[in-house]
Amino acid sequence: MTLRQEVYESGRHAIGPADEFIRFPRRLIYLEFSDSSDGGRDLRPLRAWSRDGQEVDLDVGVYIRLPQESVLSIYRNFREGWRPVLQDITVNAVRDTATEFNTISFFEARQAIDARIKQLLNARMEERMPGVSVAQLHMLEIRVPDAFETAV
Repeated sequence: MTLRQEVYESGRHAIGPADEFIRFPRRLIYLEFSDSSDGGRDLRPLRAWSRDGQEVDLDVGVYIRLPQESVLSIYRNFREGWRPVLQDITVNAVRDTATEFNTISFFEARQAIDARIKQLLNARMEERMPGVSVAQLHMLEIRVPDAFETAV
């Protein structure tokens, strides 16, 4: 199969009988790491460690922008395996950021942690998939072991 240099918008296009289209999302991609039946589906909550060594389970939702001008490059580099790469980059950015904050900060400085995850995730996306960026990121739910909640 020969890969053309054009990326087409949705609509009707005349192509040859042996040609085919490869479909990509055209706006935002939503990844949700949670147990929710609404958005989590295949991705489980993220288990991470805080700076003070406490285990923290995080439900995270992220909207990722995949611009049309990046699609061809992404397809050349990852073929159909681009989505798992996005997921891996996201998981690693969340886990790495968690180690920068004490456990109590997850409850007291949630927006600051969201912003730091987004910053790190954007930097890592730019390294692996230039042009791809995070539109929004939110920690949806934070869970710690019962012993920690009792102590606090």
